[in-house]
Order: sequence, then structure tokens, then C-alpha cells
Amino acid sequence: MNSARKIGSTAGLQPIERKIQAVFAAGLAALGVLGAVSYFGIHQLLVQSAWAEHSRQVIESMHAVMASMADAEAAQRSFAITGDEAFFEPYQRAARECSEGLRSLRALTADNADQQRRIDALEPLLADRLKRLSELIDLRRARGPAAIASAIVVDPGPPGREVVRRAAGDFESAEQTLLRQREGLARVRGQLAAAVLASGGGLAVILLSVAVVVIGRAFNSARRVEEELRSDHARLEESMRQRSDQLARINESLLENEQRLAGAIGLNAELERRVEERTAELQAANQELESFGYTVAHDLRAPLRAMEGFSQALMEDYGERVDGEARVYLNQIIRGSGHLGELIDGLLQLSRSVRGELRRDRVDLSAMAEGILAEFARGEPSRKVSCRVERGLVVRADARMMEIVMRSLLGNAWKYTVRTPAAAIRVFASNDGGERMFHVVDNGIGFNMAHSDKLFQPFQRLHRQDEFPGIGIGLATVQRIVHRHGGQIRADSSPGQGAEFCFSLALSSDDFARTIHDAKNNASGRGQPAGRVADLAGAAQGESGQPSGGRA
Repeated sequence: MNSARKIGSTAGLQPIERKIQAVFAAGLAALGVLGAVSYFGIHQLLVQSAWAEHSRQVIESMHAVMASMADAEAAQRSFAITGDEAFFEPYQRAARECSEGLRSLRALTADNADQQRRIDALEPLLADRLKRLSELIDLRRARGPAAIASAIVVDPGPPGREVVRRAAGDFESAEQTLLRQREGLARVRGQLAAAVLASGGGLAVILLSVAVVVIGRAFNSARRVEEELRSDHARLEESMRQRSDQLARINESLLENEQRLAGAIGLNAELERRVEERTAELQAANQELESFGYTVAHDLRAPLRAMEGFSQALMEDYGERVDGEARVYLNQIIRGSGHLGELIDGLLQLSRSVRGELRRDRVDLSAMAEGILAEFARGEPSRKVSCRVERGLVVRADARMMEIVMRSLLGNAWKYTVRTPAAAIRVFASNDGGERMFHVVDNGIGFNMAHSDKLFQPFQRLHRQDEFPGIGIGLATVQRIVHRHGGQIRADSSPGQGAEFCFSLALSSDDFARTIHDAKNNASGRGQPAGRVADLAGAAQGESGQPSGGRA
């Protein structure tokens, strides 16, 4: 009877196993079909996206051709007005770029007969226009400004430009229509791919749920079989019951301990996985933010140059006809463009400070500081600034980044001591609890520590622009570079009492050995600041014949 029960229990597991196999086979088949459909949809999406990008490239090439034509006309007008040969080379370069742009457009639209015909119509118009510009230049050279003025009166230039622009507009309109069609197809393919992927996800959830139910039933059946076998074994070996009970209790205790251990291991693995995921997410977010800042700053340059260039062209071409208030507005636009350019440069510098590989090389901060201060002194020889730099300030760091740090800190010291009669700047090092600190100290106007929370924030300034020019990006860049080196930076100041900036870097083996050596020297009564102090004022005066300066 017991044997028959065992055989029946074992036979009951076989249908469950076949069900599990059938569920997994059906799931794999369905996922395979969905994968093939998803691959086809994504492939079509990539193809349509590539064609849309091709249309954008064609449109950008047409814009470049028209911009080159505009540059050629501007250079011709400048030459006609001034007779300066310096404007002839920009005209030639713009004419070459215009021709090269047309060849590029032909290559890009080789598969589009309609666009090829439009290029065939546009090309002679551009050639005629360039020929007319060349004739006006030759006339100006041969017969002077009076002749060019007479020629301009009868020159059909503006109508010619309108014909060229209409032809270019027809070409761009046709390509824009293609772009919209291709983008529409790309959206449809993307929606289809998303729908297929969503369906696949739903199917996967359903199959997983079915598998969990089937496997749960199998486990319940297995537990019932195990209980029946245990009961039969107890009846057949009644004499060993007590021993069996004792072994069962031991086994249960071990099983519980094993389950607890497995739970603890699983919890630890889950925590590690979550930490790794969160770290990867933060790194990806930081990289995306840095790339976005760099891309935005880079893409702003082209419209900024166009705004500034056209404003200057208005001033040059129509300066006599612009009244006083309009001239003020144009000058404000030009100055604003220059300031925005400085802000973009600062944003790019801030982005680069956390990008790229950090290379640790031997960097002599003393020599670097002396060179920067001497450069400032030569730039403003009328200033008298006492600059003292401690020798032997050597670290292992990224030389390019440390150049940015020292130039920013010394530049601030130079700038904010401009109103101090006996301006002084010092660069030295100290040991603070085994940590080597590098100091840049000046006796300039200082600042109120109540506003120090804004000191290292981008585009935050403690002084007005009309008092001390700047964009407020230098100290934020310095802080990021110091943090990348594993160090810290802090500032101390009070109004009218100057400012002190000190920063630390992660110690290399050489720095650590030097710190221990200095500590031993100080303990034995021989400790003096490492190196000697150099007065850069005399050095700069010897080069330029004027008193030395400090930082910008």
C-alpha cells in the first residue's frame, strides 16, 4: 500500500512538469515573435531617422551657402567703401565657400532629381551675382570710389539678391517638406516599436504570473509527497521514532539557520545592487548635465557671433544714417554680445573643469604663480604691487587644471587690490593637522563673510559690475577642480582688510613624505617654511622697466 501511494504521488508530478515545460515553451515562442517584430520596427525607425537627419544636413548646407553669399556681399561693400585690400581676401574666401557649398548640396541631393533641378537653376544665379560683385571690386580698384558709386546706382543688385533668395527658398521649402514627411514616418515607426515593446512587456508579465502559479502548485505537491513519505517512514520504523524526531528537530533548526543566512546574504546583495544602481544613475545624470551645459554654451556661439556681426555691419554700412539714440542701442547690443560671449567662455571653462581625464604630474606651483604674476605685471606696468611667492610649492596634480586654479585666485587678488595704495600679494603653504594648505593672500578691498555662501556659486558676484568687471565663474571652477583632486577650499575676509583663499589637495606619496620631513624639522627646532620667498615686483620691473603687478 505504501509503495502504491509513493508511485501515485510520483506519477502526479509528471503532468505538472509537462505543464511547466509547455508554459515556458509558449513564452519563449511568443517572446521570439515579439523580438523579431520589435527588431523590424526599430530598424525602420532608424532608417527614417537617418533620412530625416539627411534632410536637416541638406537644409544646413543651403543655409551655409546663403551665409557665404551674404559674407561675399558684405566684404564687397566694405571694399567699395574703404578701398582696403584687407576686405578682398574675405570676399574670395566667401566666394569659394559658396561654390564648395553648392557642390556639397549636389552630392547630398544626388538621389533627388527635383532638388538637382533646383540646384541647376540656383547655380547660375549665384555665379552671376558673384561675377557682378567681382566687377564692382575691379571697378573700384581701377576708377576709385566715384565710379563705384555711379555703378551702384544702376546696379540691379537688390533684385538679383531677391531672385537668389527665392530660388534658395524654393529649395529649402521642398527639403522641409521632405523633412516633415520623414519625421512623420519616424514617429509612426517609433510608436509601433513602443506598442510592440509594451505588448511584449505585458505578455512577459502574464507568462511570469502563470509560471509562478504552476511552480507554486508543483512545490505544494512536492511538500505533500514529502509529508506522506515521512509519515510512512515513521510507521515502518516505530522503534526509531525518538531518534528520528531528534534528527528532525536538528534538521529544522539547521534549515531555519540556513534560511536566515540566505535571507541575510540576499538582503546584502540587494543593498549592494541598489547602491550600484543609484551610483550609476548619479554618474549618468552628472555626465548628462555636464554635456548639456557644454553643448548649450557651444551652440550659443553661432547666433551670438551673428548678432554681434550684423550689429557691427549696421554701424559700418549705415553709421551716417543712424541717429544718436539708435547708435546707443547698437553699441549696447555689441557690448551685451561681448559680455554674453564672456559668460559662454566661463560656462565652457566650468564644464571642462569636470570633464576629461585627471592626470597627476609634478607641478611647481611656485614657478606657475611667479609666471602668472609677472604676466599681470607686464600687462599693467603702472601698478606697484609687492608679490611674494614661497619657493618649493610642488604638488602632484593636473597641470592644466592647476593653471586655471592659480590664474583665477591670483587674478582676483590682482583685480581687488587695484584701489589699494600699497598693494601686496602673498603665496605660501602651511601644515594644518598634517594636511598641506596652499594660501593666496592679498590686502585688497575684501568682502563681507555674511555673503560667503555665494562665493563659489556660478554667476554669483559680491561686487557690482561697474566696480569690478567679471562674470562670476572663476571661483566656482576653482572649487570643482579642487574637489576633483580630493581637496577642499575655503576663504576668509573682511571689508577693507583683504582676502585669503586656502586650498588643499589629496596628498601623493611625495607630498606625504615632504609633510613628515617638515614636521620633524619643526619638532627639532629647525623648522622653517620650505624654500625662499621671491619678490616678483623687482623681476617684473627688470623686464619691463616698470613696477610689478599682481593678479587680475
